[in-house]
Amino acid sequence: MAEQNPFENNRDISLPASSGGTGGLSQFSLPPQVSAFLRAHQRLLWTLLALAGAAFFSVLAYTSYMERRDAKAAAALDAALSGGKDKAALLEKVATEYKRTPAAPWALIELSLTEHAAGQADKAISSLETARSMLSASSPLWPLVLNRLAVLYENGKHYDKALAVYKELAAVKAFEADAWASVGRVAEQSGKQEEALSAYKNYLEQTAAGPGANDPQRELVRFRLMQLQKK
Repeated sequence: MAEQNPFENNRDISLPASSGGTGGLSQFSLPPQVSAFLRAHQRLLWTLLALAGAAFFSVLAYTSYMERRDAKAAAALDAALSGGKDKAALLEKVATEYKRTPAAPWALIELSLTEHAAGQADKAISSLETARSMLSASSPLWPLVLNRLAVLYENGKHYDKALAVYKELAAVKAFEADAWASVGRVAEQSGKQEEALSAYKNYLEQTAAGPGANDPQRELVRFRLMQLQKK
């Protein structure tokens, strides 16, 4: 007696028939109205999915490009800072070639310091003004640039410009008090007595409590205020 093949009775195996008409959507047990909507707008939906996918990969590619560019800019800035006699030219190159990166304003700040040390005050001011135009008021570099720029204007006796920048600095949190003291000093130097009085009073009010209350600068400002009030 021949041995029976255990799989012999299962030779004809067929897939269950489709329920017809609904295609793959029938596998998701969707309501008829939803299935009908998806079938009717199938081409549009696939187009939207394709566009969404393309947008996603475009953003991904752009982000990757930005990261590579920022890394190259940071490397170029590092090289410029160690550039020796070519430092100024290299810093200017970083600011020009990578002007849309965080390295650019840093390069301009460093360039302004180099220019000022070389006795080129006007160039130093120009570099800082350019750095300022690249920054938003929320940047941590913003008060640094404003303070340095105001000092250069004051040293060059450009008092009106110095006042304008110090007033901008007075709007930055944690810099208000010192900025008002500077406004008072510059206003006094330029003969604007009433503006100096107001600025000195602002400074004294803002430093009346807290760490600023023991600042030796308060005594100097109080003295200057008293001298102006006697005039």
